[in-house]
Amino acid sequence: MYLTLSPFFYYLANQQYIEDFITLESDGKSPQMLCYGKLKYLVDKYIQKNSHGVDEHNIEKYSEYICKHLTN
Repeated sequence: MYLTLSPFFYYLANQQYIEDFITLESDGKSPQMLCYGKLKYLVDKYIQKNSHGVDEHNIEKYSEYICKHLTN
């Protein structure tokens, strides 16, 4: 049995890891300082590397949800 998380719970469980990953990959910039295109690229990269709990048919929803909450 494969457990999938909603975008909300995936973000909640991985929020600090996502922010740390983005900061490391962007040479120390916080997610709020990045343009949307670069932020989305890094979020997509994180999801690819850490896809446990992600519904593979709705990856775009996860990416959009995370980007929206990182920029607010």
